[in-house]
Amino acid sequence: MEAIGGTGDTLTGIVAALSAAGMNIQEAAAVAARTNRLAGSYAHPTPATQVADMIQYIPEALEKILSEREKDSLGSVTSKERPYILPDMTVLDVVSRYRGSEAIFNKYDEQAGVCICCQALFKTLREVAEKYGINLQELLTELEVMAEK
Repeated sequence: MEAIGGTGDTLTGIVAALSAAGMNIQEAAAVAARTNRLAGSYAHPTPATQVADMIQYIPEALEKILSEREKDSLGSVTSKERPYILPDMTVLDVVSRYRGSEAIFNKYDEQAGVCICCQALFKTLREVAEKYGINLQELLTELEVMAEK
């Protein structure tokens, strides 16, 4: 995703709105970050993209993120028995949920030629695999095995 000036403002606005609606600040920040990123992705950014081009996608992105969050809390997408790690989750999503996952990403740093947690924190697992030539299925399997421990 291209850098878009003003996304910090949209992020702050989403956090403030969610917080004002009663969500605790940590949860609001996490939901807002995912929403902001998804809205930016929906805008199909180019170097010419302005923040106004992505604002229109915030409601759609927020609805999707809140829907996923609700499914998570009901156990219909996830369960205590089997953690889910999906290709469209970002490295940040995985590391924030499963602290042990950092070791898995570190294992792939040499192959990638960069620190994945440093350079690709906001990239999806699919994007990381494609960019750095990592077998996506192996990465997902390793992350799920780690998360089950």
